[in-house]
Amino acid sequence: MRAYWRDAQPQPWLFPSQRGTQPISISCAQRVWGDAKREASVHKQGGIHALRHAFATHLLESGTDLHTIQRLLGHRHLGTTMRYFHLAQKTLADRPSPLDLLPTLPS
Repeated sequence: MRAYWRDAQPQPWLFPSQRGTQPISISCAQRVWGDAKREASVHKQGGIHALRHAFATHLLESGTDLHTIQRLLGHRHLGTTMRYFHLAQKTLADRPSPLDLLPTLPS
């Protein structure tokens, strides 16, 4: 991705159509996703939307705040982004509370 960005410097879309006047179509993106999965010998079920879910979940699990994820995914409403929260609850529940980091006061 970095090499593509450096070489192509696509604007305003990361993946423009052949004419460059709009982003690539959904069907083109799905075809590229399917081809990449086959080439990598990935047999796990899941379409390109599963990649979007995984991206959002990994961001959330790594500590990225919901408003940043909302902007990256292009959601207008935070409630739409909150759907990813249930996917990451176990990982988030395993994290220490920020309150645990506070020094304990002597009794």
